[in-house]
Amino acid sequence: MKKLSLVLMFSAITLMGCEQQAEIKNEANEVKKEVSSALTNAWNDVKESALELKDDSLNDLVKESEALAKTLAGEGQDISKDLLAQSKDLIEQSKSMAKESWLEGKENANELSDEAHQAIEKLAEKIKAQREAIEQAK
Repeated sequence: MKKLSLVLMFSAITLMGCEQQAEIKNEANEVKKEVSSALTNAWNDVKESALELKDDSLNDLVKESEALAKTLAGEGQDISKDLLAQSKDLIEQSKSMAKESWLEGKENANELSDEAHQAIEKLAEKIKAQREAIEQAK
């Protein structure tokens, strides 16, 4: 019964780590999409403004847009790196917990084997004593 409990706990821990990893990966993809969308929107705004302005301020606007695009891209990369690091940490934690659970299960199984062996020996002694008592009674 303890083995089953440990196996179930190990499975739950592993699944939890996998689910968290998937969530972090999805969040990273969403951030990437948002950054990409923001860059696209910023560039489209620049194009629209370029058609309207067509003067010296256009160069300033282009430079500002490029700076904004670089800043957004850098932030998006930083967020993706952080999410990836968190995902790796969760995986390592899951592995560690799984190993600990496995070792505990193994120890518990050995303890159960020892207890069962002792119980069998006691039962064998009782049976032997009963046989001797029956033979002496004859």
